[in-house]
Amino acid sequence: MKFYQLPLILFFLNFCSLLKVNGANIKDSVKVIKFNQEASSLKFTNPLEGIKIANKAFELATLINYKKGIAESYRIKGLNYSYLSNTIDSTSFYYYKALEIFKKNNFKEGHARCLNNLGSMFLNTDQKKSLFYFKKSLEIATKIELKDLIAGCNLNIGTLYITKKQYKDAEQYLLKGMIYFKKLNNKIGLSSAYQNLGTVSYYLNDYDKTIDYAKASLAISEKENLKNISLTSYELLGHAFLKLNKFLECEQVAKFGLSVSENLNNQKANYDFKMLLYELESKKQNHKQALKYLKEVHSLDSIEYQKNLANIVKLNEEQIKNAEIQKQYEVGLERQKNNRILFMAAIIVSVLSAVIIVILIRSKRKTEKSNQELLALNKEFLRQKEDLDRINLKLEEIIAERTKDLLSKNQKLSEYSYHLSHQVRGPVATLKGLIMLSQDNLIEEKECIVQMKKCVDDIDEQIMDINIALHDPSRHGLKNPNQDSGNL
Repeated sequence: MKFYQLPLILFFLNFCSLLKVNGANIKDSVKVIKFNQEASSLKFTNPLEGIKIANKAFELATLINYKKGIAESYRIKGLNYSYLSNTIDSTSFYYYKALEIFKKNNFKEGHARCLNNLGSMFLNTDQKKSLFYFKKSLEIATKIELKDLIAGCNLNIGTLYITKKQYKDAEQYLLKGMIYFKKLNNKIGLSSAYQNLGTVSYYLNDYDKTIDYAKASLAISEKENLKNISLTSYELLGHAFLKLNKFLECEQVAKFGLSVSENLNNQKANYDFKMLLYELESKKQNHKQALKYLKEVHSLDSIEYQKNLANIVKLNEEQIKNAEIQKQYEVGLERQKNNRILFMAAIIVSVLSAVIIVILIRSKRKTEKSNQELLALNKEFLRQKEDLDRINLKLEEIIAERTKDLLSKNQKLSEYSYHLSHQVRGPVATLKGLIMLSQDNLIEEKECIVQMKKCVDDIDEQIMDINIALHDPSRHGLKNPNQDSGNL
């Protein structure tokens, strides 16, 4: 294996593991969604069980770092806590945790739903804050066209205006909500809207309209088996009959509602219907029967108080458990954060290693190419140097040969000069002497001619010897014949 392949293999393995994890996350995220949906459906019937299932969703979402699932599990836990008594702290804690994650990750639907839940939480404690959250939720839901939430927010704002005794405003929002509920065929919402419109009519002293709305609500809730809405509608209907002094109808509705609430073991509804019966008997001036219902109401108050104490203890235990889960979640988040940092660091190191390896490979290739070019240049330089050395050697040989030739020629020239000045000039001088003697008639003509011929022959011989020596490089020096020049 080449040294630069290892970081590339590590990077590939990290990438494959990331794909594998993402594949598992998709499968587990579906489970988280199902857990949250199941927990939400239990808020009316068994909120404690709903909290347990929401905790399962939370643990799984935390394990796979599914932010939307974590936030939604917080919201569903808060929703279930809101249906338990004296749980405002737990409810608000989980709602705000959910809201923080929804906002941070820009999950607009979850953000809007959580704001709606917060509005419901503050409905009976801080109406100003409640209205703010409802309207903010409605604003976001309208922008993203979340029709079910638009309907719900209108219903909640209408309910809030009922508590503020702004009945006209309440009616306006409730009618808007009812339009959306009809479009969505949402029976629960539609039944609740009719019930709340009946409440508005009741406070506006329009009792006939109250009866119509209550009956419309009952028609839907009984068909859809919406027991809690039915109980509230029966109570509203009974109060309307009481206001109209329809005692028989009021008693029938109250006793029927009481029997239903007792079957459901709904202590609050039992309390409300017995209070209605107490008011009915008091108005009928049947004080003995009224006192009986009043004692039962007092007894229910005591039972409810004991039950609330038990619930508080149970909720405290649940809160301790949830606090431990929260602590584990935070530790898990920190661990996941560190793992993500390490993973990103590993990817960065792998990428940097790959970049460095690429740079090194390119540098190595450039170096090899440069070395090859340098070797080629060096060979060319050596070849040219050898050629130059051969030329220099040949030049030296030529120079040495020419120097030798010049020395030989200089020697010959020196000899020629010497020869001319001594060997050739001698006969010439003799000729000049003979000519002078002949002019002075001091020598016989015949003798003069003989001597002159001898001088001319000597000069010719010397000239011929010089000519031969000049054309014969192997010959060194000139011939120096014996002459009797001293005799002349």
